[in-house]
Amino acid sequence: MASISASSNHNNTSISYLAPFVASVLRDQVVTDLLAELKRKDERIQQQAEDRLQLELTGRHGDLVYCKASMKHGISATTPDGTSFWDAYFDPRYGTNTTVPNFVETVAGLELRLGGVVLFKLSEATCCIPHARFDSTRDDEPQMRLILFVSSDDGVRVCGRVGPIRYNDFVTMVTRRMHVTDLLRFLKDHQTNNTNNGRVLLPQLQILSVVFRKSQIKGILPLLEDTMEETATSE
Repeated sequence: MASISASSNHNNTSISYLAPFVASVLRDQVVTDLLAELKRKDERIQQQAEDRLQLELTGRHGDLVYCKASMKHGISATTPDGTSFWDAYFDPRYGTNTTVPNFVETVAGLELRLGGVVLFKLSEATCCIPHARFDSTRDDEPQMRLILFVSSDDGVRVCGRVGPIRYNDFVTMVTRRMHVTDLLRFLKDHQTNNTNNGRVLLPQLQILSVVFRKSQIKGILPLLEDTMEETATSE
C-alpha cells in the first residue's frame, strides 16, 4: 500500500509540474487561433473594400468583363467653378484590359459598373468628339480618335478612343454632342473605308479613364482619400 501511495503521489507531482506547460500550450493555441481569425477578418474587410472600388465595363448583366480598373488608380481635381471630380484611369501597367473589340456590335450591351452596380449603359449615353490632335498628314491611315461618353445626369464621363477612322472620313463627322446611335451610324457608314492589307478594320473602343463628380461617389470617397494619404506617405 505504501508503494501505491508513493506512486500516486509521484504521478500527482508530475501532473502538477506539467500543468503550467499544458496551460501555456493551450493558451498559445487559443492566441494563435484568434490571430488567424483576425487575419481572415481583415482580409475579408480588405477584399470588400477592393470590390467597392472595382470599376468595370461589362456586357449586359455583367456577363462579360471587357475592361476593368480600380477607383484607387486615379486623381482628384477641382474645376475653376469649384466642382470636384475624381478621374479614375485604366492603365495596362496595373493589369487592366482597356479595349472593347468590334464596338459597333457590342455597344448595345455595354454597362459601366462600380462595385458591381450599374452606373449607366453606353447605349443610352450621349457622346462628343473633343477638338484634339488628329494627324492630318496621315489622311490615308486609319487612326483612333478621342471621344467622351456622358451619362444622362452628366455626373459620369467615360473618356476613350474610338476607331480606326481615316482623317478624310473624320472631317465629315459632326463634332457636336450626339447620341451614341449617331456615332454608330457614322462608324458603320465608313467601316469599309478602314482596311489594312485588304482586311476590314472593325471599329473598337479603347477606354482611357472614367471621370466622376465627387457628389456621385460620396460612399467611397473615404476609401479613396485613405489611398491618397497612403500614397503621399510612401512617397
